[in-house]
Amino acid sequence: MRYDDTLETVLAGDVSTSFGKASAWRQIVDLIGRRRVAADARAFNLLRRIRDEVPIGVRAASARALEHANPPAPLVALCVLDEISVAAPLLRSARLASGEWIELLPRMSSAARSVLRGRRDLPPGIERALEAFGPVDFVVAGAVAEDAQPVAPEAVMLEAPVSDAAPVVIEEASVSEQAEVEPVQAVDEVPAMAEPEPVKPVE
Repeated sequence: MRYDDTLETVLAGDVSTSFGKASAWRQIVDLIGRRRVAADARAFNLLRRIRDEVPIGVRAASARALEHANPPAPLVALCVLDEISVAAPLLRSARLASGEWIELLPRMSSAARSVLRGRRDLPPGIERALEAFGPVDFVVAGAVAEDAQPVAPEAVMLEAPVSDAAPVVIEEASVSEQAEVEPVQAVDEVPAMAEPEPVKPVE
């Protein structure tokens, strides 16, 4: 779907339905995030008004699409103050001035500041400003980790039922007596056959 690049057209669209809200969010964030239009106050008023009714998956996808687009500071602020799945893409890549970051830090969640701590390209002074939130962020992170530890299930012992029946004794089968085998009668010797008489020639 090709988005309309005219902000006025988007602002005049119908946002009374779930589809209309999601569509308006995607188009406005894309237009402003890629600096195709100015960061209009009416557009931000609409985004703030419909944000909670736009699925978080839609908001996160719009933020990921702008990860390397260098969006303006007002849009970065709108995203980094959202849920962490929406905030993280721009926290990793947004390029703001030191004053803009410092203004946002107290309003960010601990998770958002943790993502920002992983960057090594922030303006001077931001790392020191983040250190001021260290004790709070680490305490919150520790409490979350402690609550997230799985609880070991109780061991269930299964006892085998004890039978009251007396043990069954298996008696060996008696061996029948072997029948006596009658001896085989010897065969008498075959008498020798008499030699035949020679045949006389006929005269």
